Amino acid sequence: MIEYQPNSFAGDFDDEELDSLWDHFPWDDFPDGFTPPRIDESYLKHVREFHGGKPVNAYASGHYIERFLNFANPFACPETDQVFNINVIRQCIADRLDDLHMPFAALAHGNYLCFDYNVTPRPSVFFWYHENPIETQQIADDFDSFLASIKGQP
Repeated sequence: MIEYQPNSFAGDFDDEELDSLWDHFPWDDFPDGFTPPRIDESYLKHVREFHGGKPVNAYASGHYIERFLNFANPFACPETDQVFNINVIRQCIADRLDDLHMPFAALAHGNYLCFDYNVTPRPSVFFWYHENPIETQQIADDFDSFLASIKGQP
């Protein structure tokens, strides 16, 4: 179980932010009859409960997790929440991010943990390195495996 710093959570979870994120995926580019995946239910449950929280000493495959991204309304939340808004982050790195990848946690130095929605039925979790975004490192088969792999030290 991940421990979070007290008072580190973002403002209210905004379902419109979630819908906006999901609408940016290129589902229309797939063949007729394709059923797009749904956002990972375990992740959604976790992010609703610990919205934008800052973990205490949480490492995933040796990578320090600074903060989980949030779904707060960027026009109605404090600047600290805006900086870690999932849609803001995705737009900032969109030119280097595969269309079916979704960042969900900020790491040190501009790196992120992301979901890979090229994998179905549940997305895998991988490390996205900002200096070489083509090289990714899968760290878990799904979000539940990712949570189980979190360590308190590298």
